[in-house]
Amino acid sequence: METWREIPGTHYEASAAGEIRNAQGRIMATRKGHNGYLQVSLSLGSRGARLSIRVNRAVLLAHVGEPPTAGHQAAHRNGKRDDNRLENLS
Repeated sequence: METWREIPGTHYEASAAGEIRNAQGRIMATRKGHNGYLQVSLSLGSRGARLSIRVNRAVLLAHVGEPPTAGHQAAHRNGKRDDNRLENLS
């Protein structure tokens, strides 16, 4: 069974497998940024505000919490920037 947890400050959830879904359960489309990291665009309310966030960061926020400092990065253990499984992130 897949583990889903809410991404803090949003109405979206991130799975331990590295997927993002909305409140209706629909898996959100991702796009690869110029640097190779997968990103997703989240709507933050009725005013049309959007948040573009890297999937690796969203997965860690949902499953581990806020980073200890602003300088901490969400790293991929195997070096593959599109592998956003929780077990691959640190």
